[in-house]
Amino acid sequence: MDVPAERPTRTAGPNLHPAARHAAGSRRRRPTGEPPPLPHHLQTSGVRWLVATLVLVVLAVVVFARGLQGLAVDVAVFDAAVVGWLGGIDLPGFQALMRGLAALCSWWVLNPVAYGLIVVLLVLRRFRHLIIWLVLTNLLSNIGGGIIGPVAQRPRPFGAEIREGWGGWAMPSLHVTFFAVGLVTILYTLVPEGRWRNLGKWVVTALVALAAIGRMALGADGPSDVLVAVALGVTIPLVAFRWFTPNEVFPITYRRGSGAHLDVSGARGAAIRRGLEDQLGLVVTEVKPFGLAGSAGSTPLRITVAGDPGAAVRQVVRQDPPAFGPLVQAGPGAPLRPPRG
Repeated sequence: MDVPAERPTRTAGPNLHPAARHAAGSRRRRPTGEPPPLPHHLQTSGVRWLVATLVLVVLAVVVFARGLQGLAVDVAVFDAAVVGWLGGIDLPGFQALMRGLAALCSWWVLNPVAYGLIVVLLVLRRFRHLIIWLVLTNLLSNIGGGIIGPVAQRPRPFGAEIREGWGGWAMPSLHVTFFAVGLVTILYTLVPEGRWRNLGKWVVTALVALAAIGRMALGADGPSDVLVAVALGVTIPLVAFRWFTPNEVFPITYRRGSGAHLDVSGARGAAIRRGLEDQLGLVVTEVKPFGLAGSAGSTPLRITVAGDPGAAVRQVVRQDPPAFGPLVQAGPGAPLRPPRG
């Protein structure tokens, strides 16, 4: 009886795509199961805000920590002059307008917005954003009211009648600080990235500026107090959300996809690209669904890889995948096989 010859041992690795072989060999593969690190992108604007805020806070502490002497006197005189000029404007309806602007950052508005934001984030299940919001409120309260205020000990503007709610030291203006941090948090937790968020930044800038002008016109804050408050209220949430909730991993979206087809944008799309590069050495340039009308419960994808313009990989992602996992077809006419096969 003839015994079949033993199958030869496979010594060569899988045939990787030529354009991706160099990329696959030059990078260190992440051990299986280890989550990828978050893509931290502060961007140029975030770095500028951070540097400017650090410089501003240090200058404020250095100038005012020794009391009203030297440069601190000049700043106090300038603040009093600006507040006095705004408060001295005598136009019909001007004072009522200033009261309305200052009311934007009153505690009667800030407290409902803070609790309302907690409820909205809970409903939308954006728990990471919610945790950052809770941390920000406590952090800024400690930094502004517990550190900078007692160290700088800035009084309210001299010679001005205070006609708006106030409390504690003048620097930083806690009303303006929490108004700014609330608006920036709404921008990065509820507004999708792109055109709407860019437009929202201008709206936030206008609202903060108007509220600050209202409080200065009513004698509650000086320009230097508002400047430090805006720097803290914008920079800290901006850096926190860009660092801990990058849009690539935690996108803000309100699209409702079909229950039969998977959404391959955002984090899932990035995972598909990363998986093909890690397991097959393919550098993916495009992931595009196709033929969804006749795919039933599957999500067919046409995946284009770098190198040969005509090269494409077809992967079928199922909500209930078979035991051996998804199948991959490298190029037209090639047999289907598991990703590691």
